[in-house]
Amino acid sequence: MPIITHTAFSSIIIKRLLICPAKGIFTTCRELEDYYRALGYSGSIFRVPFSSVFEKEIFSAPAGEEEKRELRTRLGMREEHIVLSVGRFSYQNGYGKGYDCLLRAAAKMKASRSVGWYILGGEPTDEFVAMKNSMGLTNVYFLPFQSRSELTEYYRAADVFALMTVKDVWGLVINEAFACGVPVITTDMCIAGREMIEDGKNGYLVPVGDDASLVRYLEKLLCDGQLLRRMSENNLQKAYDWTIETMAKARYQALLNMD
Repeated sequence: MPIITHTAFSSIIIKRLLICPAKGIFTTCRELEDYYRALGYSGSIFRVPFSSVFEKEIFSAPAGEEEKRELRTRLGMREEHIVLSVGRFSYQNGYGKGYDCLLRAAAKMKASRSVGWYILGGEPTDEFVAMKNSMGLTNVYFLPFQSRSELTEYYRAADVFALMTVKDVWGLVINEAFACGVPVITTDMCIAGREMIEDGKNGYLVPVGDDASLVRYLEKLLCDGQLLRRMSENNLQKAYDWTIETMAKARYQALLNMD
C-alpha cells in the first residue's frame, strides 16, 4: 500500500483547491487530462496544440545538398552525416536528456560510417567529457547554446534530430526540428514526440535508454536518401498543425465553447 506523506497530501489538497473551481482547462495530451481527472476535476478539458514556432518560420522545403554543404562548411562540420541533439546539460547532469544513450549509440556506429554527433546543451559535466574521451569519440561535439537563428542553421545542416530524453512534459525542440524539415527520433517519454510523430512516417519513437533502437533507425535513415527526404517533407507539412497560430486559435475557440 503506497504511503502518502503529509507534504504530498497537502500538495494534492492545494492543487484540488486551485484546479477544481476552474471553468475549463487547457492541456496538450491525454496524460494531463487523466492527471486532472484523478485530482477530481469534472469540468471541461480542451486539448490544444503547443508550440514555439510561428507559421512564417516553417521552411518551404527540406535543405538540399548545396544548402547543407554551405551550412556545414560554415559550422565546421566535416563528417558525411550529422546527428543533432539539443537540450540543457543541467537536466539531471546530462542523463535527463539521454546523452549517455547518445554516446553509446555513437560508439556503436563509430566504425560503420562517418557520422558527426553535435550536442547543443551548454557546458558538459566532467563525467560526460570523460565518458566521451574513454570511448574515443572524436566525432562527438559538445557545443554551447545558440541563438534562435544560429540554432536554425544547425537544424538545417543536420540529417536527423535525436532527443533521447528520459522525460519531457513537452519538448519544444521537436517543433523546431519539424519546422526545419528534419526527421526526428525521440523517446516514448517525450510528449511532443508522442503527439507529433507518426512512427515510420516522419520519425521514430524508441524506449528510454534504448541505444540499439536508436542505432537501428539511424542506420535505416542514413542509408536511404529517399526515406530521409520523404520524412523531412512530411515534417514540414506536420509543422503547420503545431504553430503559435494554431495554438492561439484552438485556445480562442475553447474559450468560446466555455461560455
